[in-house]
Amino acid sequence: MNVDDYAGHGAWTALASARDALDDINKSGDKPAIERLDEIRELFGAADGYRDGGDPMLTGRAQLDQMNNVLSQIDGQLRAYSSNTNMGHVENAANLADALRAAIIALPRPIAGGRAQADVTRAFNAYKEELDKSRDGLAQQLKEAQDAAATRESELTTQIDSLKAEVSSAQQAVAALKSQIEGDETRLTTALKENGDLFVRAQTDRETGFQDWLTKQEKSFADLAKPHLSGITASEASAKEQLDRISTLRTSSEELAQIVAGDIMAEKFEKSAQNERVVAYIAYGVGAVAVLIGAIVIFFAFGWFADHTIRWENIVLKIGLTLVLGSLSAVAFRFGGQAIQRATAYRRQELDIRALQPFLADLDDKAIEDIKTTFIDRAFGHAWEPAAQAAKDASDGSAQDMALNVLKLVLQELPKNVKP
Repeated sequence: MNVDDYAGHGAWTALASARDALDDINKSGDKPAIERLDEIRELFGAADGYRDGGDPMLTGRAQLDQMNNVLSQIDGQLRAYSSNTNMGHVENAANLADALRAAIIALPRPIAGGRAQADVTRAFNAYKEELDKSRDGLAQQLKEAQDAAATRESELTTQIDSLKAEVSSAQQAVAALKSQIEGDETRLTTALKENGDLFVRAQTDRETGFQDWLTKQEKSFADLAKPHLSGITASEASAKEQLDRISTLRTSSEELAQIVAGDIMAEKFEKSAQNERVVAYIAYGVGAVAVLIGAIVIFFAFGWFADHTIRWENIVLKIGLTLVLGSLSAVAFRFGGQAIQRATAYRRQELDIRALQPFLADLDDKAIEDIKTTFIDRAFGHAWEPAAQAAKDASDGSAQDMALNVLKLVLQELPKNVKP
């Protein structure tokens, strides 16, 4: 077997695992188990000497496989004992000592000189001595822990006895209290039984007296209330009359409020119509002034009252000014026409509101509600849209006519007055 196969064989892994399991048992402080496994511990030390000092060339795989098998069985028994502390597993592991010894003997002896062997022996003895010391220390700690547990057990026993005495005393007190309660219950039952008849008779007398008092009070109340009954009846009739009068007044107030609200709204529409008409007149005035100025500019543009020839720069400048004035007048006339239409719409809305209330006077509530709903849907909540475009068409036509007239005049005068 080569060196790598020898060093990597599973027997050494099984040996390390079994030694870890044995160390766990040593740490537990279980003295019988530790003493029973002393031989196994020494055999582990002997096998460990073959791992580094053995001769791989003289060692066969079958020999290491045999030792690996035995070590695996011992490892399983030791770990089983660590799980359930059953001494049967310790016995099984100890019984495998001969098998492990035979497997170790089958291996070639390590090749080492006398000095190396002595060093190994000393190291092994030192390890064993340290192990014995550790085992004795653990045994001492276990004994101390057992003594402390015994002391604690004694203290707990004393406390339990004290608690038992207190519980017994409390039970006696509860029994005495129970006896006292039973005696009080007996006396109370006797008293209730003896005084029951007296209580019933007294209660009957009280009920009879109360009924007699109620009868007298009822008769007395009827005698006392009869003189005031007519006054109460008259007050009730007066109250009903006042209520009817208030209801009538409320209805009249609501109708008056509706009339006043309609009049206020109509007044607002009237004021809006007046404002729109003022705006329209101002726009018409601006348009008329622009037309007048444009006519004057055209009149002088071609030199009807001048004795010199018209030049191109003068023509372009004055025609441009004339077109601007014409556009301004067209916009002013169009804006004025739209303002007139809005004023007419506001005036119509005012007349509708003023005429609505008198026509609703003789109708029932359902018809009034339907008419008002229809009127509101038609009159409110819509953007302003002119009914006709007469003003717009007229304004646009005026602007177009003015532009055509200016062009005609320019074409007529250019051949006469423009210098070549």
